[in-house]
Amino acid sequence: MKNLLLLIILITPLVSGCSLVLERNNGGIAAFEEGPPPVATISRGGKYLGWAVSAPVTLALSPLAMLVSLTPWVELETAIDFSTAPTIGLGYAFQYVVGAPSYAAFSCMTKKDLDKPFTPSASDYMPWGLIAAHQPLMEPARPISQPPPEIIDYYKVTEAEVQNLRQLFSASNTDGVKVVNVPKEYDLRGTIEFYPAQTDEDLSSRPLVLMTPPVEAAFAARYLARRYARKGVHAVTLIPENEFLEAEHKPKQLEAKFRAAVLIARTAIRALSTREDVDEQNIHYFGVSAGGIFGAALLAVEPMIQRSVLAFPGGNLPHILSESTEPGVSFYRESWLKRGMSKEEFNQRLKKHIRTDPLELAPYVDPQKILIFFGAKDTLVPIESGLELRKAMGNPEAYLMAGNHATASLCFGYILRRADRFLLLNEG
Repeated sequence: MKNLLLLIILITPLVSGCSLVLERNNGGIAAFEEGPPPVATISRGGKYLGWAVSAPVTLALSPLAMLVSLTPWVELETAIDFSTAPTIGLGYAFQYVVGAPSYAAFSCMTKKDLDKPFTPSASDYMPWGLIAAHQPLMEPARPISQPPPEIIDYYKVTEAEVQNLRQLFSASNTDGVKVVNVPKEYDLRGTIEFYPAQTDEDLSSRPLVLMTPPVEAAFAARYLARRYARKGVHAVTLIPENEFLEAEHKPKQLEAKFRAAVLIARTAIRALSTREDVDEQNIHYFGVSAGGIFGAALLAVEPMIQRSVLAFPGGNLPHILSESTEPGVSFYRESWLKRGMSKEEFNQRLKKHIRTDPLELAPYVDPQKILIFFGAKDTLVPIESGLELRKAMGNPEAYLMAGNHATASLCFGYILRRADRFLLLNEG
């Protein structure tokens, strides 16, 4: 989780893949990629050889791509496409040279299924960041359960809280971005930052995208918020002031912070949805890593969110906190184990006190409104917790990316393009 989005922004241009052509064929010739196993294996070998040959060119272009992606004029995914264009071109050429003869020889064999088995081991043969497997929304979509009254009451926000935050935004006289402090009555310190859409067009009905990053990823979240604003889409980010997991916090205190984050997000959505330039029927969520975990819980209790993209999320928070290799989580866990508590006791105490768990709230989300990305070898948000969450959510559409929590994100340009298409229905 730590510095994940910043890492993505800085190293994404180095990946041997282009965000425009990754889906379905992973930057290769579709007929060969989707052919029978001998064709797919042979042709992919040629493609990867072409990528290796082009590596010096891609490396030479990458510094320029990184620089221009940080300007207001060139989007990250466009910079990636520029730096990897030679890679894609040579990949196609090499793949055709070796793929065409093999296709002619083996075309009589049965083609493989495009949607491969959705298992973590699916990425063993692939470079980082490529799509190891894709599974569409399970049809028919499972019915949505309504949250019981006790859950509705637990996450209820009052009109007074909404009005207070609305007034804070109105009092913010800064040009462009409006920043307000989280009201003191919540068990979470931080800021709420609103990035108005930048467009000369009529602003009477622009979408709004909410993001909730961990404190270490604040820079990257702000980058993405400005990106949405340039596309004519409002963005709002909730930036925590301190580390979410502090060693002295008991599980009960963690639950208070988890719940407070949900309440703040719900209050912010309601406070901003009444603006004349916000389309309250077009409010969405984009969460990465810790934001994906939090977003999975928020969706269950916030009906105003129409669609959401969750990148590298997980459910079963006690399992995540007990097994994650993320340094902050490991430090928190070890601080409790050093006090004489066993790992099983740690897990059980978390289960007892944590109610804001995406896995427990999963039955109340609509799988038709969710798109998920996983890292096949993810150990920061353990992949088994992500797959468990997807199943509990009713199996929404999902992509399994080759690599771990960080390396699976190397084609983040593709994730951004796919997220835009899902959230905004090609707007912006």
